[in-house]
Amino acid sequence: MLTCATYCFLTNTHTHTNTHTHSLTNTHIHTHTAAMLTWATYCLLTHPAELAAVREEVDRVLGGRPVAYADIMQLEQVCM
Repeated sequence: MLTCATYCFLTNTHTHTNTHTHSLTNTHIHTHTAAMLTWATYCLLTHPAELAAVREEVDRVLGGRPVAYADIMQLEQVCM
């Protein structure tokens, strides 16, 4: 599982709390969403083994179909 503590020097708790704090207090939520997605992309691109694991999991769980809400909890590599 890709964890910020292992690969990006932040703990999952810190990232989760920080994301929720910004989401609740900032009117520019899209800016924070973009920043978090950029950070996640950076972490994955700088750790090819983790990127491969995430890709494999997404392919296995989704089987080529669009993601549904029910799929999210099955994506353990992606979810914190």
